[in-house]
Amino acid sequence: MKRVPSPPPTAEGPGKDAPEPDVRQAVPQLRQESAIAGGPTPASQFKEAWVIFFILGIIMINYPFIHIFNKSDTLFGIPLLVLYFILGWPLSILVIYLFTRHLSNLTKGPPEAGGGSGGE
Repeated sequence: MKRVPSPPPTAEGPGKDAPEPDVRQAVPQLRQESAIAGGPTPASQFKEAWVIFFILGIIMINYPFIHIFNKSDTLFGIPLLVLYFILGWPLSILVIYLFTRHLSNLTKGPPEAGGGSGGE
């Protein structure tokens, strides 16, 4: 879409032939330009968060955190380390499930038009 420059304004205001700017078309065009220019999209920001949570999950099952919970104390008769793993494992699975579900919603495109079998 090419913009036509409007005539210079006069004392009476903008020229009669000056096209009025269409605000509805400007917003999608700006979004498209930012995506082309390499601006962060919701899907890319979400993938960055995915990497952060992955690294956090790896850290949570390594020495410093294991050492914190490796005590002789119990909670309801269950050692803290066992409780840490029993609660942490399903929680990490839940986070992975929520991330993949949300990511599939972000990357899902509109359905294809035509509805053919695709073998033509």
